[in-house]
Amino acid sequence: MMAFNKQKAFGQNFLINQSVIQTIVHETEKKISENPIQTLIEIGPGRGALTEALLSTLDFNELELYLIEKDFDLIEFWKNKLASSQAIKILGEDFLKINYEEFFIKNKYGVVSNLPYSAGTAILVFLNKIAVLTNKIDFMILMFQKEVADKVFAKIPGKNASSLGVMIQNNWEIKKVIDVPPSAFKPMPKVNSSVLCFKKRDQPLINGFEQSEAGLKKIEKLLKDLFLHRRKMLKSSFKNSKNHLDLLEFAQVSGEKRAQDLNWSEWSSLYENMD
Repeated sequence: MMAFNKQKAFGQNFLINQSVIQTIVHETEKKISENPIQTLIEIGPGRGALTEALLSTLDFNELELYLIEKDFDLIEFWKNKLASSQAIKILGEDFLKINYEEFFIKNKYGVVSNLPYSAGTAILVFLNKIAVLTNKIDFMILMFQKEVADKVFAKIPGKNASSLGVMIQNNWEIKKVIDVPPSAFKPMPKVNSSVLCFKKRDQPLINGFEQSEAGLKKIEKLLKDLFLHRRKMLKSSFKNSKNHLDLLEFAQVSGEKRAQDLNWSEWSSLYENMD
């Protein structure tokens, strides 16, 4: 196998712990059995530890596997390795730059990835956008830095609720699969990691949420505004903004609350009453 280093892998820490790898693979196999898909996507296969386990466990006679990798050396490695395969394809591109309208053309997709720490949040937000606009991603099994995973998974309402958590939980049922220590990677990171499983909801939790570009921009603005000063009560955050104070009144949401205190009914009311 080619020699790769951390720099060439764009900062990715390669997963080497077989127990963690098998846990991810078994969760993927379970989700596919529950939600038949046409294509499984692995973002950033790297050296292929997870990929090899997927290939040896799943039946790719009827299931297509797409590997999306942006490192040139790794792209060439995978092209050579998979030259004779019909069901397994490599797309040499930065996932954040793909034309999702041209790529997501099958009925249903699943996504699995040990996400690079530097791009994990951005990729999750982009995947959420794709899922909302195309309705083609059925499930995702993703590894993040634990700090990010905790934000995504935090209870709503709750003291650790975040704008990212509200945005993602609106569209996905989420469960934690496993926490992963630094020793599971090479080179070892300085932080812990977590694997989360996402199942697309049939209906968003926010009533009236428009599954469109406009709907996404609307919820992003609402979340940005309300979480801007998360330690302050909303009435204090908005004391110089009549529009925001009017929104709280129209939505019948108490200005005594902070953004992390809002329940899904209140998020729905705020969303529905926005201009």
